[in-house]
Amino acid sequence: MGDMEMLQSVESLAQQLYGSDTSNALRTEAERQLSVFGTNPETIDQSRFILERSQSPYAQHLAATSLIKIFTAHWGRFTNQQRLEIRNNVLSFLASHGPSLQSFVVVALVNLLCR
Repeated sequence: MGDMEMLQSVESLAQQLYGSDTSNALRTEAERQLSVFGTNPETIDQSRFILERSQSPYAQHLAATSLIKIFTAHWGRFTNQQRLEIRNNVLSFLASHGPSLQSFVVVALVNLLCR
C-alpha cells in the first residue's frame, strides 16, 4: 500500500473511531485496525507522515496520541538524536500549523512534547 493510500485508509478509520455517527461495531473494528499505531515503535515514520500530511483532525490526533504511547512505552529504545528530531518536528509543525489545528490536536501535540 502506498503512502497516500495508507493515509486515506487511516483518515477513514480515524473518522469511524472518533466520529459521532459511527456504530459501536464499526468503531470497535476501526480501533482494532488502528491499534498498531500505538503499540509498534516501527510505525513512528507512518505516524509522522499522517501528522504532517493529513487534513483530518481525527487522523492528526491519532498520530499524536500514537506517538505519545510509543514514546511512553519504548522511551529507552530511542537515541537522544531521535528524540530531538521528533521534538523539533513537532515544534515546527505547531509553529506552522498551530493556529489552524483543532484544539484537541494541539493538546495531544503539547502532551507529546512533555514526554
